[in-house]
Amino acid sequence: MWPARQGGRPDRATSAGIVKRSGATAAMSVTRTGIEPSISDAEEIHAACWFSLEQVKEHPEVTQVMAQLEEPCSSSGRKERSEWRGSTYHAPGRLLAALWREAPHPVSTSMSTMAFYDQLAPFYHLIYADWNASIGRQAGALDTIIKEYWPDSIKTVLDVACGIGTQALGLAQLGYTVTGSDLSSAAIDVAQREAAARGFSLDLSVADMRVAYLHHQKQFDLVIACDNSVSHLLTDAELLQAFQQFYACTRPGGGCLISVRDYEQEDRTGIQVKPYGIRTEGQTRYVPFQVWEFRPDGRMYDLTMYLIEDRGGASCDTHVMRTQYYAVEIGRLMSLLMQAGFQEVQRLDDRLFQPVILGRRPEG
Repeated sequence: MWPARQGGRPDRATSAGIVKRSGATAAMSVTRTGIEPSISDAEEIHAACWFSLEQVKEHPEVTQVMAQLEEPCSSSGRKERSEWRGSTYHAPGRLLAALWREAPHPVSTSMSTMAFYDQLAPFYHLIYADWNASIGRQAGALDTIIKEYWPDSIKTVLDVACGIGTQALGLAQLGYTVTGSDLSSAAIDVAQREAAARGFSLDLSVADMRVAYLHHQKQFDLVIACDNSVSHLLTDAELLQAFQQFYACTRPGGGCLISVRDYEQEDRTGIQVKPYGIRTEGQTRYVPFQVWEFRPDGRMYDLTMYLIEDRGGASCDTHVMRTQYYAVEIGRLMSLLMQAGFQEVQRLDDRLFQPVILGRRPEG
């Protein structure tokens, strides 16, 4: 049993979804316009992907892929065979990774988010008054939560929104085996350099959290997504898709931990300005601030990050980065986590710089 809940009340929800407790095949129809999930029953969780005939013929490893498809599946001993379905080609999940590298990104909205963080990556640390100190503080807070709710059982951690490493680096320094992925390749490059500067390496890669299991193809003791990263998913359907992938990445008995902004405490009308203060590095002064512009219903908003870079001359450089957020309420996120299959979902306040939501994948 977990310790008594500290605040929060989950909405009633079902546990149906793409990845069920009994196991299911998560099939992704990949085209140049995006991803559409479908569901089919199976004895085990494995991924499948459809690529256009044109894409497959152009793929440099297609001959090897087709040969491997005739080999027995290592997990069940049955054969997985290639299938041509009109203009599409069916590839089992164990070969997905090679093909996925050549596929388009899932949904057009992710491109905006990717571009935002690619541009922000060199400056992301300036959001914090002292990024290195924040790494240590957040790692300590997360470690306390982990040991309280999963005593002595969490060794491996998957950070599906690792960014430049704010949580991943600190947890790795505390002895956790951390795997990280992020939509932004520029952020991953920064995280790799930061890990090397600290004398260790991290298993990092570029991936959208909505295809976390399709990408990593393994399970972890704990899956985390911090810094309000899930709110970049702009619909409940996208959030549920991501949470189902988190669930598939979580071993039985393991858990999920996300940190999010409490939008019920925000003014969700008109235009809001969010300053960060002044940052100084060497002879350069930076002034970062955000502008939030809410839609009339208060559920979506456009975020513009401005970063003024002043080197002491007669003019300044201004970097402008734009993205979108879904001002989703924490109760709704908890409901969606339960729909994805997580149990004992609860909210923790005053444990991290944002509210934390926890969920456990049941044993068996």
